[in-house]
Amino acid sequence: MFPENEVHLPQSKFGLGSDHSDMIVVLIRFFRISAVVFLAWLIGYFNFSYSWVLLCVFLYLLRERNSSARQTKAEVIKALGINERDAVLARLDEVPAWVYFPDKERVEWLNKILKIIWPHLRLYATTTLVNVIEPIINQYSTNFIGSVKFKEIDLGDIPPRITSIKVYTENVPPGEVLFDCEIMYAGDANIMLSARNFQAGVKDIQFHGSLRVILKPLCNRIPFFAAATAFFLNKPQVDFNLTNIANAFDLPGLRNLIDNIIEDSIAKTLVLPNRLVIPIIPDLKLDELDDMKKVRPKGVLRINVVKGINLKKADMGVFGAGKSDPYVKITGLGLPKRTKTISDSTDPIWNETFDFMLEDDLIQTPDILIQCFDSDEMNDDFLGSVEINVENIISKGIEEGIYKLKGVSRGELILRLEWFTVSTESQKLNEILRVKSLNQQQASCILLVDLKSALDLPMVLKKSGVSEPSPRAIFSINDNSQESTTLDKTTHPKWNQNFCFFVENPQNEFLMCKINDEKSKKTIANLQISLKDLLIEENLELSRVFDLRTLINDYNPKLSLNLRLYILCPGFRPEPERQKIQAEKSASLDKSLSGYSQENILTK
Repeated sequence: MFPENEVHLPQSKFGLGSDHSDMIVVLIRFFRISAVVFLAWLIGYFNFSYSWVLLCVFLYLLRERNSSARQTKAEVIKALGINERDAVLARLDEVPAWVYFPDKERVEWLNKILKIIWPHLRLYATTTLVNVIEPIINQYSTNFIGSVKFKEIDLGDIPPRITSIKVYTENVPPGEVLFDCEIMYAGDANIMLSARNFQAGVKDIQFHGSLRVILKPLCNRIPFFAAATAFFLNKPQVDFNLTNIANAFDLPGLRNLIDNIIEDSIAKTLVLPNRLVIPIIPDLKLDELDDMKKVRPKGVLRINVVKGINLKKADMGVFGAGKSDPYVKITGLGLPKRTKTISDSTDPIWNETFDFMLEDDLIQTPDILIQCFDSDEMNDDFLGSVEINVENIISKGIEEGIYKLKGVSRGELILRLEWFTVSTESQKLNEILRVKSLNQQQASCILLVDLKSALDLPMVLKKSGVSEPSPRAIFSINDNSQESTTLDKTTHPKWNQNFCFFVENPQNEFLMCKINDEKSKKTIANLQISLKDLLIEENLELSRVFDLRTLINDYNPKLSLNLRLYILCPGFRPEPERQKIQAEKSASLDKSLSGYSQENILTK
């Protein structure tokens, strides 16, 4: 008999809180520790150095630390996806009775609809992964890995969330609707891939990005717009956990490489200047559809990262804090860019220039974030950041000065920022070239390449016989090279991709194009275009079907391209008095570079 006041609950047979569950956890941890001890014994048995034991233990602890951080992040984001209100309240001590965002709106009604129709959207997304994402993954596959295929796709029960929408009502061209969607996905997906005899999986996929959607042209037929154009303003953030054999690659160096490959594959299709155009009305004319995919530049923002001053010492030395290995990363407009790394310095001199093209579709230009990091083998340390208001630079035309780094106790950056408008008047080029003759490394023009399609590409001879190529277009001007996506087994590929090149002097430069077969790694056709030919075209635009050169005479391959050249004109021409003030300001900046030779400052 039990005591009268004692309450006994039935023991759980299996699951959380049961003895069996605790025993499973203990066994898993036992085998993990045993594996480490066995590895240490094996190293000693074969008389390896004790340093290998320390290295293995260090890598194990580092992996556990990173896995724990990723798991915590995944749980937080997943909680936001399930119940945003409770998740926010759980992480804040106090919140006001209302939270008001002046230019963004919550759309919980839309998220409720997404939750209802998610089972059907899940099937569509599965088909997209097989037909679209799988070929992109195989672009980066090596001969050792072989062909990669999706073996199992389970996108789970948690749908993506649209956390906010901003609809633009001012400065929007007539006949179109423009809005930004902030998309977040942190679901319970589980995807398994196979390559040769190996299986690798990903789970706890997280995705976050700002998607711009343009509905145009507006019409009188349901749904009242003819097509939808979508693109990401910046490279979206992607994170996930690896399973099966892929778990062996979950180390800081290898993991960063995998993350960069996935992010770059997304950038090639959906990040500016690339965009996805979805026709809604079936009888939309092809020329109208092509016109929507065109990139229309508004201007170019030139950022010169000159040097850093008194940066934080992030590396540890023998007698305390040492120095840093700083570099600068610029994000906010398209793909991020970064400077080279300067070793062992808290006053690094970069003097590197970066050009960012702004499009007319950017109704409200986002701010640019300039971050400084200390380069390390594992994780880079944060050394501060500066936020630049682009609209302010556009209105001034030029700005230069010393900017204090935020988020750290000390450190400054010397920056020069200049805005350029664009022109299609060829007579302005000579004047621009005369002005920039002192620094030939700076661009004078933008070249926009619209890659449309190719015809009659030659077949490829392989060990198994003659087969259709898997073509990939590679464009290059001097050392700058850009690649298209690879299309699987076709002699008539249709890419519809955009590329942007910054050109120093179009009078003596060439656009080189190669069509490579991805499987055999051979060039099957090529083309060379003199940029000087564009200067005699109306509006500096050339749209033509070019004849490709090939070693096989039985084929007559062609390539359809649209080339547009834009001349960069300074957005601000100072008056004599303002020019004098600007010169004095530049002289004061030069004094801050004392202690360094002028030759070092002007050398990249």
